[in-house]
Amino acid sequence: MEGETQVSSEVPVVTDDIDVAGLIKESFDAKSSGEADKPSVVERTREMLDAQEKLKELELELERVSAALKHSESENTRMKDDVLLAGEKLDEGGKKYGELEISHKKLQEQIMEAEEKFSAQLNTLQEALQAKETKHQELVEVKESFDGITLELENSRKKMQELEHELEVSSGEAKKFESCTKVVRMLNPRRRGPWSLKGCLRRQN
Repeated sequence: MEGETQVSSEVPVVTDDIDVAGLIKESFDAKSSGEADKPSVVERTREMLDAQEKLKELELELERVSAALKHSESENTRMKDDVLLAGEKLDEGGKKYGELEISHKKLQEQIMEAEEKFSAQLNTLQEALQAKETKHQELVEVKESFDGITLELENSRKKMQELEHELEVSSGEAKKFESCTKVVRMLNPRRRGPWSLKGCLRRQN
């Protein structure tokens, strides 16, 4: 990552070809004290071998550190790429969010317009329904009034038929009476018997 201390991957190469004899000679030349103070050749050789092993261990450790450093640099590069990709996705998400917000506002406006239109249509339908109900009530009242008049006319018609029937009966009775009166007048009015007025009426009935 940025700001992270960069460690150089250059590792000094340590050669395995160590001149043991030369090292021993230099060690002997460096010391000017008596022969008793100098270490033996075997001990010096052992020390040199130990030093060689330690150097090899250091080389292996340096190689491991170098490999870890390269891996860390690769991870840092990958993380930088991931950060850039995440930033691009974040920008793209921000743009999409802005577009969605605009679409949401437009949808809210359309919903409000539709609600206002629906409310106006509902008010119109309610007014029309109220007018229809009022008209229906008026028609019901007119029908009830018409039914009352029809019933009165039916009653009047029945009464008229009854009166006509009574008139016919009365007319028939009057005709019978008139006919019997003529018959009786033609005969002797003083004569009693089957040709009296009452007898004539009974015969016609």
